[in-house]
Amino acid sequence: MADFLPPVVVTLIMNNAEFEASAAESKATMAELGVQSETTAAKVDASTATMGTKAAGASALYTSGVKKMTTAVIGAGVAFVAFGVDKAIKLQDALDVLKNQTNASAAEIDHIKTATIALSDQTGKSAIDIVGAYQSVEAAGYKRVKADQEVNAATKLAVISGQSATVATQELVAAQELGITKGLSAAKVADILSIALKGNQQGFQGVAALLQGKVGASFAAYKQSAGEAVSIANVLSTAHYSNTRALSALVNKLGEFDTAQITTTVRNGKVEKSTAGWVSALLTAGLSVDKTKTAFTGPDGLVNGLKYLQTVAHGSLSTLNQDLQAVFGTSGAPLASLLVKNLGQITATTTATQNASGKGLNTAFVTATHIFGTELGIVWNKFVNVAAGFGLALIPSLQKALNFISNGLTALQNNPK
Repeated sequence: MADFLPPVVVTLIMNNAEFEASAAESKATMAELGVQSETTAAKVDASTATMGTKAAGASALYTSGVKKMTTAVIGAGVAFVAFGVDKAIKLQDALDVLKNQTNASAAEIDHIKTATIALSDQTGKSAIDIVGAYQSVEAAGYKRVKADQEVNAATKLAVISGQSATVATQELVAAQELGITKGLSAAKVADILSIALKGNQQGFQGVAALLQGKVGASFAAYKQSAGEAVSIANVLSTAHYSNTRALSALVNKLGEFDTAQITTTVRNGKVEKSTAGWVSALLTAGLSVDKTKTAFTGPDGLVNGLKYLQTVAHGSLSTLNQDLQAVFGTSGAPLASLLVKNLGQITATTTATQNASGKGLNTAFVTATHIFGTELGIVWNKFVNVAAGFGLALIPSLQKALNFISNGLTALQNNPK
């Protein structure tokens, strides 16, 4: 039996047997002493006999208590083993699914298992949840160092935003596929999301839907910052705005400021020069062409340009609407007006994202870990991971035991007599 039972179980059983033998021997000795003392009982005071009775009762109570404590310890040990094996099997199943779906090598799976448990201990997210995160990045083509960086950043984002590591990883992967985040590290993009999406109960899904395709391409084409794009999309997503065509057209208006103010055409062999349409629109509205162009130029040009129009309107709603139409046209003015109404939030968030970095993500993560619920999650998952690690070590022994029992039952079935 010792060949296949886990050593810890064998040890517990042997220790209990040894204790029972010692207890029986002590009981016999006490009985012998009791007989001897009985021959001299008449020579002692009655009070001594009473004390002896109480002492015997205390001894019996002590022996009973020790037995109960030993039984409880053994029971707790067996329960811990069972709990650990259960968690180990579930973790191994998750790793097997990852291996089958991504064709990861055995070495990669071992690395992911070690990294997963370490990250779970640090963040309080379950190991199985983090394996799901690795499955998402492996499916997206990330390997080893890149995969580790992606999952590490996403899991910290999950702690900050209060969502699962798997969902946060999927959001981060989607964000990094946008043109506006090209060249940015996973940690910086995660920090941008943690800042820009603060208070958004819908998460990144609605934001990603607005920034994918032509919209994201437009923001990237005119070199607008990722922080500005996510901040604007966050406000629109919260307002349940979904017209991506109008948003793309709005951003594309920034491109007009890069075109010539004077256009040249040849008609009937003659060269004619005329003022560009966007310049004429600004002049008609009474706007300075150079100042307006400067305001809308730069990585946060859309936000800064809207702030400029709001400033020169001097609180006049009619003037502001006129200026918005001059810049964005009749079709783009309503959307621009919606952004102006939320310009305070957009500006503050865009400014905050300018300092986004891996260091900023870590700072926000550490702050989040001091919340009681997160602290409790970290303690619990450390316990679960210890149990799972213990269970993983026991699984080979349990397999031997199950094979032994299975073979025995098969033999008995084949030879019932």
